[in-house]
Order: sequence, then C-alpha cells, then structure tokens
Amino acid sequence: MDIALPVIDGVKAFKAIRMLPHLAHVPVVVLTASAMTEDRETILAHGFDAFIAKPIEEDILFKTINALLYGE
Repeated sequence: MDIALPVIDGVKAFKAIRMLPHLAHVPVVVLTASAMTEDRETILAHGFDAFIAKPIEEDILFKTINALLYGE
C-alpha cells in the first residue's frame, strides 16, 4: 500500500480495508518514499504489518512478504 495515493491516502484506505471482515486479516505492507525514521514510526503506528521504503529492493520485498505469510 502506497501512502500517497491520488484519491484517498494510504492510511484511510488501510483503515477501510481493516473494517471489512473478509479482509481484516490480510497483511498490508506500506511501500512509500517517506523513509525517515519518524515517518516509519508514525506510519507503522496505524497498524500496518510492515514498512518498505522506496526505491523498493526486490529481495527486501520478497523477504518481507514471506515473513508475513509464512513466518520466515
């Protein structure tokens, strides 16, 4: 989930997803250019499952997804 979306910001979209019972358990990873430590902490405080700063490194993306889905 990108934080800077054109119509609705990523935090609002995330909260809307979490309100849907059939999607409430789906892990949501933040992908954002807001990579400062303070940004990371603020964004994760909303309840996202993980945070990846742009530019996205493929190995980090796949390791994060595997960790969330399989506990690796």
